Amino acid sequence: MDWKVMGTNCILRSPAMGKSRKSVPAALHSELSEYALLLRALRTSDTLDLTSQLTKALPQPSTFYERVNGADGDDGEEGIRPTVSASREDTPSAPSASKLKGSSRRSSSRKSKDKDNWTRWPLLEGYVHAPEFGFQDEIEMIASEALKLQQSQEDPDGDDHLPEEDYIESRLPQSLLDSLTLASSTHLSQILAALAAHVPLAEKSMQNRIKPIGWEGVLDIVAVSGLVDPKIVEVVQHRMERLYGLSERHSVSRAQSSLSTKRTLDDFISLHDMSFLAVPEPSVHASSLKRKKRKKRKEEIDNEPGDEHQQDP
Repeated sequence: MDWKVMGTNCILRSPAMGKSRKSVPAALHSELSEYALLLRALRTSDTLDLTSQLTKALPQPSTFYERVNGADGDDGEEGIRPTVSASREDTPSAPSASKLKGSSRRSSSRKSKDKDNWTRWPLLEGYVHAPEFGFQDEIEMIASEALKLQQSQEDPDGDDHLPEEDYIESRLPQSLLDSLTLASSTHLSQILAALAAHVPLAEKSMQNRIKPIGWEGVLDIVAVSGLVDPKIVEVVQHRMERLYGLSERHSVSRAQSSLSTKRTLDDFISLHDMSFLAVPEPSVHASSLKRKKRKKRKEEIDNEPGDEHQQDP
């Protein structure tokens, strides 16, 4: 199938039939393209939605007949056939040309269906859905909830009459919010950089064959890099295990081992003089001597007798 543009209309031509089927106006073609772009954007936003991905049930493993017949658009109940039925046949018949053609058609349709599920990376500008709340809004909400929890633990009967808006304005000034946003952005950038460093380099055509990093791999990388406290790693692991079952990794022990190794190294360095590793600072005395020498040299040049004779008429 190929598109032939003639005038203001788009004509769909079939190379097998050699004649046009239907003339599609340019306005309708543009509208269909916008709908396709909208569907792709919705699929991308659903993929990036962390809540829907965490609460989504794991897919059940399908059989060979379900995969083959599902690609052709048949129902699951009609497509499932027991494997014993193939052994009950007396003599296997030779595959006919129609069967070979049908099997090749099923395989090609299955490949095209799998390829259609691919998502281009990096995403184009039109495919990314702009979130309603920004990163600073999320940090503000997390900080306000943490302050409310801390205040309720210290004084359970206090500030119950204070409205939420007044509470946020009184406890979260803009300077503090900017500092928290900057620190959180830096910390998140370090975590993402550590994850990107563990992804193998590959060509653009091979990116779809790289196995994505699961939540266990993320915890292992963060635990070994020392970017997160072991207590936080333990809390996150317990929450994820409630959704996906018990983990076979040892992220918490790795985080504790990394932290203890760092503390041992710091204690060892503190016992020795490591001043030779420090960057030398510029000497203030040397710079003052250079300024005095330049000033003295300038005075000597100004007091030379040749300058006085040149100034007299």
